[in-house]
Amino acid sequence: MAALPSTQFTYRSYSNFKLVSGHPDYQPIPNFEDPEGNVKTFQYSKDGRYLGWASPESVKIIDTESIEIVNEIPKKNVVEIGFSPKGRYISTWERSVKLADNSVHANLVVWEVATGKELISFTQKSQTNWNVQWTEDESFFSRLVTGEIQFYESKSPEKGVHGRLKIEGIGDFSLSPGKSPSVAVFIPEKNAAPAAVRIYSITNFNFPLSSKVFYKADKIQMKWNNLGTNLLVLTQTDVDKTNKSYYG
Repeated sequence: MAALPSTQFTYRSYSNFKLVSGHPDYQPIPNFEDPEGNVKTFQYSKDGRYLGWASPESVKIIDTESIEIVNEIPKKNVVEIGFSPKGRYISTWERSVKLADNSVHANLVVWEVATGKELISFTQKSQTNWNVQWTEDESFFSRLVTGEIQFYESKSPEKGVHGRLKIEGIGDFSLSPGKSPSVAVFIPEKNAAPAAVRIYSITNFNFPLSSKVFYKADKIQMKWNNLGTNLLVLTQTDVDKTNKSYYG
């Protein structure tokens, strides 16, 4: 009988960040050095191969089997990190600040894990939905800007936007997993027009594959199945039938 793969888990408090072995030991991993300073956030890659965390001075990434440092990204004050589906890339986000020379603060950065190379950076003021979204094979990533979703080729993002899905009033989107990725877009209610969800193939933005309208839908959660063939949509509104807010 083949041996079970090793397991581990990580936890943090205000002053501690610990890496602990799983069943049957549940003991601190001895060759892991606790990071100095307050760890703002951490994340495992989807396959569990890497663990990354953000300290005040940098972002560190380790191999979870050897516990050796794969890379250290000298980026200060990072508060959000996110791995791509296969762990080749990592995104970092810091709060947007006004720079001394009045230049634009590119506070969202995409890096290559193996080399620590910065691939591209953007200005992303909101922490909500801050990260880019990837196709499962990591060939493309996408982000929402005013009125459109922009797609970039991962191997050459410096070439600029590879494709655009332009939809007036778009409020959110979700890129599916699977071998033939689709993108679901949400257009909130506006004036008398109902909200809508539309699904497009990322290879053809001319016509949606599917669409549905909703009333009383200001916000949305979208969940794809693992194959990217079905989408679960949950809508909600902040006001009741009398147009009064639920928050008082």
